[in-house]
Amino acid sequence: MTPNERLRQVRSRRYATAKEAAEAIGVKVPTYSQHENDTRNLGGIPRKAAERYANFFKVSLDWLMAGVGAEPELPPEPTEEDLKAMLSIAIHEVPANATIGDWPRLAAPVLHGLLARFRAGEISRPSEGEKIAPDRAVQSRAATKPSARA
Repeated sequence: MTPNERLRQVRSRRYATAKEAAEAIGVKVPTYSQHENDTRNLGGIPRKAAERYANFFKVSLDWLMAGVGAEPELPPEPTEEDLKAMLSIAIHEVPANATIGDWPRLAAPVLHGLLARFRAGEISRPSEGEKIAPDRAVQSRAATKPSARA
């Protein structure tokens, strides 16, 4: 298995597409796609990029580059119940006066932050009756009209 194939393998466990992964990592989609698909026929991934990917996907650089060591276990993905709890938090973070058009812009950062914290192990799967607590550092911005700005 090549480094490119290992990158695709680890990405596919968390993201359906290379585009989603590239956006989450913060690299250009064509660059990430080239690394995952080896479209430049480099036979691997540049070391600096590989370090970034290994850190982001929480895998060893040795495994990603050379297949050394056991295949990494990735953190669990949230269940439907976990996602419902996160959505409930996001709903309460959106101001009551927000229009339906504001919802994606206001709720998405909260959901993204909660999901990132879940994957990083900062939020554990709640036990029966327990709720996921919102991170006060992840706040949505209130919808404001131009006339209401100071």
